[in-house]
Amino acid sequence: MLLLVADRINVGEGLLADLAQAHIPNIFAEMGSPAEWRHSRTGFVKTAVVVTAVVGTLMYLMRRRKDRRAQVDARLTAD
Repeated sequence: MLLLVADRINVGEGLLADLAQAHIPNIFAEMGSPAEWRHSRTGFVKTAVVVTAVVGTLMYLMRRRKDRRAQVDARLTAD
């Protein structure tokens, strides 16, 4: 487990180092997505669907929370 955590930290440090040097990393290619697309299209599509659903749900929830805050602020200023 400790090695997995260390690897994830190393990945994060690498991304930060790339951004610090004004180099935008190609995360799609670096994560092996082209190879997965060639060799396991069903796995790639499943992963894409799950990631899209999770990101979409998070965006919906954040927007809903922002809208509710705006409604509460509007009620408070109207009173």
